[in-house]
Amino acid sequence: MIESVLFWLDGRPWITTLFACALVLALADAGILGNADAVIGAIVLVLIRPAWAPWLALVVATIQDAPGLAGIWWYVGVGVLGSYITLAGMAAKLRPRPASWGRVASVVILYAMAVSLIQGSLGGHPQSIHRNPLLVGGLILFMVWSGLYTGQILARNAASVRTTVFVIFLLVFHGMIVALIQAFYSPTFLASAHGAIDIESAVQLVVPTVFGIPRLTGTFLTPNGFALAMLLLLLLVPAVRGETSVRPAYTGVWLVSGGLLSMISFSKALAIFYLISSWLMLFRLFGKNRRAILLFMFASALVTGAVLWWMDLQLLSDAFRLTGELGGTSYRSRAWSLTLSDFRWEDWLFGTGLAYWPVFFQHSMGESLADPHSWVLSVPGTFGLPGLLFYLFVAYGLVSIVRSDRSERGLVASIFLVLFFIKDLFSMPSLLGNTPLTFLVWVGISALRAPRSTIN
Repeated sequence: MIESVLFWLDGRPWITTLFACALVLALADAGILGNADAVIGAIVLVLIRPAWAPWLALVVATIQDAPGLAGIWWYVGVGVLGSYITLAGMAAKLRPRPASWGRVASVVILYAMAVSLIQGSLGGHPQSIHRNPLLVGGLILFMVWSGLYTGQILARNAASVRTTVFVIFLLVFHGMIVALIQAFYSPTFLASAHGAIDIESAVQLVVPTVFGIPRLTGTFLTPNGFALAMLLLLLLVPAVRGETSVRPAYTGVWLVSGGLLSMISFSKALAIFYLISSWLMLFRLFGKNRRAILLFMFASALVTGAVLWWMDLQLLSDAFRLTGELGGTSYRSRAWSLTLSDFRWEDWLFGTGLAYWPVFFQHSMGESLADPHSWVLSVPGTFGLPGLLFYLFVAYGLVSIVRSDRSERGLVASIFLVLFFIKDLFSMPSLLGNTPLTFLVWVGISALRAPRSTIN
């Protein structure tokens, strides 16, 4: 009997992988011993079965704060698992794709690290003592390359693709359930002790919005981070599958999940990203069926009109922080205005380094912001002209995929264009960040370029 069960499981590796991922989620939620429980559990599971590493890395990357996974352990978990994946891939002579993107990104990041050292040592722009530029640059490099290797493994064959899809839906389901309980029970549900303090001290995260709930953080410390992580996971599904057409069921999941995430996060940038990407997905789904497109547009207009009629527009505006003292618009506009007025042409040309922003904003605004929250200012202000050239390089690559690939991957490439160049107009750049969210971005980029022979 036992041998029969083992034989059955051996032919369905996604079941055991799903169980391993669920176990790490349970360790993160329980936090019986401390904030490192989930990371230690994931490492032990990889020692038992190394093949689980890529999917366990996805699990850890999508939990920034929980009783059993919090603080520095978020980085440690992705760091250990990502290092193993990268070293194992190199040992197996796995070629990360697109390698040219990784090499160009590496040159830009190393350049910014050098600029930071030169600025700090020669009396130029001071670098923050709390944000070591070498560590920040090293983290960005790591997120890029570990993401490239991980994406290739997740999409390497039909079995891996199936496993990836099941794991992604498990993670999204888990995140949405946590957020739902936070809405009806407590905003600090399943937050770590320090995370709960941070949440309770933020007015936006405890004061109810027009929907009667505050902005929800789910498995993260910020609503924006949680919503973006869930949407990046959902984008991985068509990226690894690479099927010729978009499935209606997947489109429905995207529309419902993305709509809910936009509502519970109340993020302006994320709402714009969701709306544009949803239209791209629907146009790809309906193709040349103009009647279906017109019917959907008519239905959308009716629903939007009904929502606006039912709700108080001022309350809705306040919920998305378009007005009022809680608004993100006010501090962003101040940051943008100060950056544009104080930066000189040589700052935009050569960059100011990876750790100047906190010093600049602390001096000019009295707040230690890590970034001006717009890639148009952040990329040239940090990386100089090389950073802008890299973004043009990425744009050219994504447009090439959109034009040449009529499968799901072409759709994902178009959505990545929206993410990098429209959504990130109002938020921190996700393409060259130093958090595990950037790891997820590069996993998706890598999956887009997986050899077609591996896609089922």
